[in-house]
Parts: sequence; structure tokens; C-alpha cells
Amino acid sequence: MKCAGCGVALQTVEPDLEGYIPESVLISRTESKEPVYCQRCFKLKHYGVLPSKLTGKIDFKDIKQYLDLTDNVILVIDVFDFNGTATKEVIEKLKSKRTHYVVNKIDLIPQEISRNELIKWSKESLNVDSSKIYLVSSKKRSGINRLLKRLSDEKEKTFLLMGMTNVGKSSLINALKSEDRITVSEYPGTTMKTLKIYDEKHDITFIDTPGLSTNNRMTDSLPLECQKKITPRKKLKVYTINAKKNRSIFIGGFVKLTVKGDSGANSPILNIITSENTTVHETDPEKATKKWNEWFGTLLVPPCQNRNLEQYPWKKIDDELFTGEELNISGLGWLSVARGPARVYIRFLSDLKLTKRQGLVGPTTFK
Repeated sequence: MKCAGCGVALQTVEPDLEGYIPESVLISRTESKEPVYCQRCFKLKHYGVLPSKLTGKIDFKDIKQYLDLTDNVILVIDVFDFNGTATKEVIEKLKSKRTHYVVNKIDLIPQEISRNELIKWSKESLNVDSSKIYLVSSKKRSGINRLLKRLSDEKEKTFLLMGMTNVGKSSLINALKSEDRITVSEYPGTTMKTLKIYDEKHDITFIDTPGLSTNNRMTDSLPLECQKKITPRKKLKVYTINAKKNRSIFIGGFVKLTVKGDSGANSPILNIITSENTTVHETDPEKATKKWNEWFGTLLVPPCQNRNLEQYPWKKIDDELFTGEELNISGLGWLSVARGPARVYIRFLSDLKLTKRQGLVGPTTFK
């Protein structure tokens, strides 16, 4: 028997291993014909606690064994980290499949960005027809009915849900079924094994999977509690920087961006879009250099507690960004150039993936 929440095989012997459930509870739940959850899922649902060693991920090299299960795939993309969760490698692997692209968590997008803008930008970013793109909020159930109707029209009605850790695959299935069966949380790696869920009302079978891991997103470098803390729950914050002189901007403690200022009428203007719990701090470059280590994990979050800069590997780049361009920092947010050009010097955690892209945010969006 499998846990109804995360898909692992249930066992009653080893409390510290996956799938554990007290024997008395297993018997009681089975006799009552209620869904049976392992102790891990019970603690997640009721107390928000996840043991760090009991998490599930799929290494990218193992993706084929899951894709062999069906030709219908739902790729779930986190709008907060579009480039980090809709990578070229994943898109390439899905070319031979009938793929539906679900852009989740649209409730986080600032209201200044319209739905039509988001659809157009997603279409161009994914290079697929807009009819295959669905904007949804599993949390708010926005866009769910349109997606259900489209899935119901397919001849083959078994769908594999794929996506990076914490994009909301399990939440999406719960929203599609209008029930809270699968265990969901703000921790990456909640789903541990494949889990089949049948929707009788629509005659659809969903196969939930553990999240893919590429180890280049911000959450991959943080302990579980800090991952949970910086996961956005509200609309993303927008910070506007007008660089009339040289300025350094910290995005958390792991990214220091220094922009060359211009005292004239064409000074660079940057918008930084990130989670409500990630620190954005602007200061002069000299002070930034002196104070970075002191602020790292105290004023500057993430990390979520004081750390030493020297224990992390770092990388430097410098580039010129033009009006309308953006730089996505995987799992941390993105910066958008409202007025360029902007010469930027960036020092960042070397494991992070930075992607230059055409802007989702228009130059006049937040004016």
C-alpha cells in the first residue's frame, strides 16, 4: 500500500525511514476506507514539519524512465523562476511528447503586468503555440477550468506531471480534482515517488512525480527552513533603483550587483522583482564591499542566519544591459532594465544560473 500523500510504500517498522505509519493507525485508516498517509505527510499537513532526509528529487539524467509512462505531459513552470523551471534541456526532452505548458503561481505577478502580456511573453520564451500555454494559480484556482476542459478533450487521458522541485505539481492536481488529497508544502521535494490519481468526474488519470533537480537554483543552496522562508506567498515586490551615481544593490546576500551611474538625464533605471522575504538593499560600492560579510545572513537574507562569505564559491561577470532586457537569477527573482544602457558588475554564488532574456516587464510598466 502507498501513502496517498507522497506515493511511498507504507511500512510500520522503522519510524525514521520513509513511509512509516504506526500499525494501529494503518489498521484504523484502512478499516474506515479513508486515505492513508505516512507519518511524514501527516506532520507536513498538520504541523508544517519536513524531515530534511525525507525529500524526493529526480536527477535530470533519469527523466526518460518517467517520460516512458505516457505520451501526454503537463510541464509545470513556476512564473517566479520561469527560466530556471522551463530550461532548454527539459523543453528539448519533451519535443516528442504531447505537452501542455502550465505556468503556475500567476497570483504572484504584480498587477501592472497584464494576462495578455504574460501569455505573449511565455509564447515567445517557450517557442510554442499559445494554445498549449495555460496560466494558472493552483492556490486561487484561477485558470483551472480551462485546463480541465482541454485535458478532457484529449483521446489519451493519462497525464504525467513534470517540473522542477516546488513548482506546484501536487497543488495543481489537488486544484484539478477540487480536493486536498496529495501532500503539498512550501518545501521542495515533498513528493517522493510517482503517484497515480484518478479523477472520476473527468475520467482523467494524473501521474504526479518528484521534482526535477538541476542544482542551479537559489533553493538548492539553502537548508529547508530557509527555502521555506524565501518562497514567495504574496505578490512579488518591486524595487526601483535610479543610478544617478555608482550604486551597489544586494539581492539577498548571494548577489551583489554594482551599476555604473550617470548623473545626467539618462541615468540607468532598474526594477528588481523578488520575494517579499528576500532583502534588497542599496548602498554605495565602497560600503558594500566593507560590510558584505557582516551583513551576510543578518541584514541580507538569504541566507537565513549569519554565515561567512568565504565558505561559498563565487563568480564574477560584467555586462551591458539595454532598455527592455532582463536578467533572471534562478530562484531569487529578476532585474529588469527600465532605462538603459546599464553597465553592471555582478558577483554571485557560482552555483546560481543567470539568464539574460527579453523583458516580461515593459520599460514603462512601473512608472
